[in-house]
Amino acid sequence: MKWLFALVLFLLSITAFFWPQIEFSRMSPQKKVSYLLEQDLKSLEKKNLLPKAWSEINSIEVYSGTKEKGEWLDQVDLRLPINPSGNKHLEIQLLPWDNDEGKGVGINFHLIDKESKNTIWEFGRTFSLSGNKGAS
Repeated sequence: MKWLFALVLFLLSITAFFWPQIEFSRMSPQKKVSYLLEQDLKSLEKKNLLPKAWSEINSIEVYSGTKEKGEWLDQVDLRLPINPSGNKHLEIQLLPWDNDEGKGVGINFHLIDKESKNTIWEFGRTFSLSGNKGAS
């Protein structure tokens, strides 16, 4: 009887360990992008790697450089902070790709000062949507 309890506990532990990967693998590509981006931005914020002007964003434009833009723009949920009294504009370019190694998306951020029209911060990320979670 003890071995049965130990086996059940072991299986529950294994399931709990792998559940996030299982859950991630079942998401649509658009939900994966939203999830990875949210986790990545939280990590950057925690490490103080976002620019101070990040809190001054009052408008966001999302666009794509591919023909798939309708699908990506309509279904990627980007929850980013908006400051109505801010004076910065954030452009986000989504570049989905699909090749022999799997699917992914490149994301380019351009933070622009509205008065001078100058880019004050640029940042790019590449997310693999196949296999393990991660950004580069």
